[in-house]
Amino acid sequence: MSNLRVSGVDAVGDIPWGTHFCQFCQTKEDLMDIIIPYFRAGLDNNELCVWIISQTFEVEEAKETLRSAIPDFNVYLEKGQIELIPYADWFLKKGSFDSQEVLDSWTEKLNQALISGYDGLRATESVCWLEKESWSDFIDYEERLDSFLNKNRIILLCTYCHDMCNVTETVDVVSNHEMFLIRRKGKWEYIEGFTRKNTTDLKPVQDTLQERELRHKVARAVEVERKRLFDVLDALPAMIALLTPDHHVVFTNRSFREKFGEPGGQHCYEFCFGNTKSCEFCEAYKVLETGQPHHWEVVTPDGNVIDVYDIPFTDIDNSPMILEMNIDVTERKRAEEALKKAYDTLEEKIKERTAELEKSYNSLKESQESLAEAQRIAHIGNWEWDVATDEAQWSDEMYRIFGLNPQEPAPCLNEFLNYIHPEDRDIIDKIIKKRSEGISEGIDYRIIRANGEERVVYTQTEVIFDEKSIPVRVKGIVQDITERKKSEEKIQSLANIVESSNDAIITKSFDGIITSWNKGAEQVYGYSAEEILGKNIAIIEPDNRKGEIEQLGEKVKQGEIVHNYETLRLRKDGTIINVSLTLSPVFDSHGKLVSISAIARDTTESKRAEEKLRESEEKYRNIVETSNEGIYFVNDEGKVTFANKMMETSGYSLDEIIGRPVWNFVPEESLPVAKKEFEKRRKGISGSYELKLIRKDGSDIWVHITTKPFFNKKGKFKGYLAMMTDITESKKAEEKLRESEEKYRNIVEIANEGILVIDSELRITYYNKKLMEMLGYNSEEGIGLPIWDFIRKESKASARQRMENR
Repeated sequence: MSNLRVSGVDAVGDIPWGTHFCQFCQTKEDLMDIIIPYFRAGLDNNELCVWIISQTFEVEEAKETLRSAIPDFNVYLEKGQIELIPYADWFLKKGSFDSQEVLDSWTEKLNQALISGYDGLRATESVCWLEKESWSDFIDYEERLDSFLNKNRIILLCTYCHDMCNVTETVDVVSNHEMFLIRRKGKWEYIEGFTRKNTTDLKPVQDTLQERELRHKVARAVEVERKRLFDVLDALPAMIALLTPDHHVVFTNRSFREKFGEPGGQHCYEFCFGNTKSCEFCEAYKVLETGQPHHWEVVTPDGNVIDVYDIPFTDIDNSPMILEMNIDVTERKRAEEALKKAYDTLEEKIKERTAELEKSYNSLKESQESLAEAQRIAHIGNWEWDVATDEAQWSDEMYRIFGLNPQEPAPCLNEFLNYIHPEDRDIIDKIIKKRSEGISEGIDYRIIRANGEERVVYTQTEVIFDEKSIPVRVKGIVQDITERKKSEEKIQSLANIVESSNDAIITKSFDGIITSWNKGAEQVYGYSAEEILGKNIAIIEPDNRKGEIEQLGEKVKQGEIVHNYETLRLRKDGTIINVSLTLSPVFDSHGKLVSISAIARDTTESKRAEEKLRESEEKYRNIVETSNEGIYFVNDEGKVTFANKMMETSGYSLDEIIGRPVWNFVPEESLPVAKKEFEKRRKGISGSYELKLIRKDGSDIWVHITTKPFFNKKGKFKGYLAMMTDITESKKAEEKLRESEEKYRNIVEIANEGILVIDSELRITYYNKKLMEMLGYNSEEGIGLPIWDFIRKESKASARQRMENR
């Protein structure tokens, strides 16, 4: 993972992790000029973004500003990739500013980002809330924060108001940041801070510093500063020690002492591990050679894993020392190892399951995709209604189901109710009342489409409540189930028989004697309980199945459960029926196996239905194969995977069509249209269009294509189904008609006689050039005028008479 990150700010460019810079601004617009591109870059590059907001903005106002400038802002907000935190909840949690508490909060927020899978943390903190009396404490906090940022995957932008800083305070700010942004002549520029080599741009600021301010900085007592540093180190949870070049320990913080005790002037290897010489694994003293901080990890003799940070340190007498911070990461390493092991196991299981699903899907696709997907059309639309505004949002499929124009606004509630069948409106009224009470259920009802057609739809809804349990939004889906309902009506009589029949539930002893027999068994086998109880269960076995029940019973005794075992049984009237058996052991209260329970379902009718389904499948396959329309299926790679016989009119055999890219049949000039339409299918858009193709012999063929895209349950595009009609002859006829119309138009235009056309209201709709010259009008002036405007008053009567005679 690259250490450089896109800052989003043109004046800054790419920046590394640990960058700590600031912005001086005067207005909200100044602030948003930088924050919007800064956060947009972080969101685009998988970073957790945090904005600590001062009183300059309210949180909701800030959200609206970002929402209007950053695409998909609501998506980022809902998944938690961007957080907006009021300054009081961050800097003043206990009513006053506590720098350590804030630093701990940054550590927690960084850990949250990394655990959540983000590359790091991008943040901005507004300092406009800061009071003058807290300025010194805050500048000290900024110094500590800069050190913390330098070691971690954090980028921090601090924003200061121009009018809150005098010259001294401005220098304090700049000194604690690697760079700062300032607007000059309408453009943002960045200037490196004092810690950089190039300080030319800061000279105007430095020249204005007062002598007493410089003396104030120099006069800070070194010992006080050193004590303050040690106090801070002592409060940190990490183990921190100060080492001399000869391995002596001159300072340890509280955490270090709790682990190893008081150093007592010992060498570090004596103090920590009881050794008589320096540790072979130690890398701490590299910093004295390089002068640069060093980060390393070590497994100590006691088995603990320590994350070590060594930093060059100069004592008050300018002698070199090492400031070492040790963090025990043993438990974290163990957790990471356990997590990795669990992840590897999970990943393997996911791969196995994915392979199984792909195998099942491919098997299903081979046997049913071409026919089943061609015949099955499921129209489902989704909608959402705002209770307060009575405004609705509909998907395109909703408009199609109701026969409305997608370009028009979705109807409000009362308008929507007008499309409900009058006899079903009471049902809808009751459902609306239940939903306002939080009760959600799916229902079927009839609608009257805009063209007067009656359809049957199924709807399922969900009600969204606010924190006061008041419904604020309702959303749901509508599916056109008209065709399914028609099919259900045709098989209703059979469905009634199936639904009214109960499973046979029987109990038998180990010696095969029937001990219980329910009403379902009476219906399935034809014997009443009085007739069958006490008899051997073999009475319902046909001759070719004798002994089967006993064999299955033995399996149950061995601990096996016989589930959905299909076989044949004999009814009282001698009829052989198909049944599906499930046998289970029956135990008494002491856990002793005492009998066997058998549940039998009469599957005779379902077997017959399966046969009818196969016959129906074959019938519809024949319809597709004998259709006068070319029918074909193109997969997500643009290859033809199915085509019917009519597709051979292209001159290609089915073997030559199937498996080839559809582009192979499209001439060069038609490829842009074909590929544009293919992208529409990828987006789930059905459509019709005309396209020129190439026959095998090289001749052109014009076709009209109607398409429908298909997606799997996961929403992945699988291809589209198309129906193709040859319109070559109609195209030729259209061309001839255009040529003929042009020819006769030219004849009329060059005629030496004046020619005009009038409509049924005797208004001029056309006149040729000759008549235009005769009347003295241009090409547009006379169009639409009554013919009488061009006839003299004394001639109108005779002209009107001639008109009427015609």
